[in-house]
Amino acid sequence: MKNLKDKKDPSFAASLFVFLSIVGILIAGIALLNVDIHVLLILGLCLTCLISVKYGYTLDDFIKAMANSINKAMTALLILF
Repeated sequence: MKNLKDKKDPSFAASLFVFLSIVGILIAGIALLNVDIHVLLILGLCLTCLISVKYGYTLDDFIKAMANSINKAMTALLILF
């Protein structure tokens, strides 16, 4: 199991590559292939996960980060309701 010390931050170039790749996937999928956006977002998530594994992050890290984000957003959503 990897420790926090084994994790390293991605470089700006790696972050830019992932961002532009996801934008490219979305544009190509919507404009050229007429694919549902949910499928494209899952493909973008898979790409992000694959690149992040290179930097020492695990599936548990992803799940915890997503759950934390959902918990933070839930308060605002409940206020809107």
